[in-house]
Amino acid sequence: MTDSDDKLARVPIVQSDGQDVESVAWLLLTIAPHCCATASEARKQRWLLRTAHSLVAICLYAASMWIQTLTQQVWLDFALVFIFMPLYHLTSRNGAGGYYNTFLEQFTELPQHLRDIRRRFANDGAYQANIERERESGTARTVNAVESGILFLGVKAGSLLLAATALGCHRGLPHVDRACGRVWLALEAVAFCVVHRTVGANVFRGSYGGLIQPEGMWKLSSVRDPGTGKVTCTAIPLEQHPDPSY
Repeated sequence: MTDSDDKLARVPIVQSDGQDVESVAWLLLTIAPHCCATASEARKQRWLLRTAHSLVAICLYAASMWIQTLTQQVWLDFALVFIFMPLYHLTSRNGAGGYYNTFLEQFTELPQHLRDIRRRFANDGAYQANIERERESGTARTVNAVESGILFLGVKAGSLLLAATALGCHRGLPHVDRACGRVWLALEAVAFCVVHRTVGANVFRGSYGGLIQPEGMWKLSSVRDPGTGKVTCTAIPLEQHPDPSY
């Protein structure tokens, strides 16, 4: 899958207000010094990072499906999201994001995030400029725990609604029920993986007020081999969110 922000953009800086100037300063001081040397290295590292996170997510999702299959409790499908989110945060090694520094702040700072989204719609051009500056300075965005939890619940709910009708016609034939059930679970897992990777690919690049913009943030860092002089690119989770958030 091709990521939409697959190169380091070169765009003019557009300043709209004092807050935007502060955002530029944060990017220059926090991200830019670690930027990868080449666009191809940055593209490769973004792809690897987002793919790795989607693989982590699908492994946890498959584990939740296995537990639900053993218990046969539909309500457990949705309750498991409260275990899925912190486990995803830990195993993906995500750090700070667009509006938070810690896992808990993803929830406690949601009001600020909603205010940011409302402001983006009022001045969408400034937000688009910030996203372009992020890409230029070597930022990689990826799906965080809350966004993964929302996708978890959405795919679960959609699967249950569709399964209620698609598999209902086979009732009374146990061997068919079991076979269809396994196929359905496999399709559900594939659907979750595709949706998670698509959101992670940042296909909308901050459009629509950033509603579908991944909020997890990593910085791409260049590492030079002292022996060969070769420069490689690595991704490091961000420790502090943009201040102010935008």
